[in-house]
Amino acid sequence: MDNSGDFVSLVADRRAFARWWRPNPLAARGGCGCIDNQPGYRTARGLRSFTQRRKAKTQRRKRKPSKINVESFPLRLCVFYFAPLRESNLRDNAFKVTIHIMEFREINKTDSNEFQEAMEIYREAFPANERHSVPTIVERVNRGLNQLYVASVDDEIAFLALLWPLKGTNFILLDYIATKATHRGKGIASAFLMTLRSQLINTEKHLIVEVENPRFGDPTQKERRVKFYKRHGAKELEGVRYLLPPLDGSTPTEMLLMIFPEYKGEEISGATIKNVIIQIYRELYSRQEDDALLGTFVHDIANTIKLV
Repeated sequence: MDNSGDFVSLVADRRAFARWWRPNPLAARGGCGCIDNQPGYRTARGLRSFTQRRKAKTQRRKRKPSKINVESFPLRLCVFYFAPLRESNLRDNAFKVTIHIMEFREINKTDSNEFQEAMEIYREAFPANERHSVPTIVERVNRGLNQLYVASVDDEIAFLALLWPLKGTNFILLDYIATKATHRGKGIASAFLMTLRSQLINTEKHLIVEVENPRFGDPTQKERRVKFYKRHGAKELEGVRYLLPPLDGSTPTEMLLMIFPEYKGEEISGATIKNVIIQIYRELYSRQEDDALLGTFVHDIANTIKLV
């Protein structure tokens, strides 16, 4: 076993490892995660001998399972990735466990290196017609209009999310969300949504999510995004057309709107969604209610919208 700081690789028996490290709802794809220093869990610095693990297992049976608090940022996680080992001198169920430290936190200082790294991800992830300029993001974060959250994996910024609380409402727009290309598929966005879900439920707020409409253009990647949000409990606003205003003078983008987490009931008032859309256009794009693009779809919203 090599334990160097916050990174660990080891060879272990899968069943013994599973008995020692209890399942965790913050499971990353292909592995599992834990919150740093939570009772009943062990971090990368807490790997123990087999005798210590067996003793701890006996002690755990005598107490109630510990609960995981995922209701606030910053949040520090350990994330595991499993890879089977095929060497002939090892047992069939031997595998390699790689543990990475993942930490979510809000960034308020736009002159920091973390902010600059996040903006690099932002520029690479979004096309020009869907992307505000970096100076605009700087101004909005400094004024407290945008909330910027990042995730670092082994001290490297790997993820960003920009939220925009709509004034005077219980809705927050998920303005942008992106993972660095080299860190995709590691469950970072899923862990963020699970944490954010707890905050939203506690404050009785909901996230409005803009997703490209799979019925326009190549549907493969777009359908994957829709399924990703639905898998985490988001609901699509059925029959609601939404056009994302172009930011480079080109054509608008056909979008779907989703709501997260679960909304009370299976329907939502059309007037509520209409007001949310008008407010998004006004606050984020400086377009008023009489805007020509907004007028092409907002008046077609039904009185009652099904959540599917």
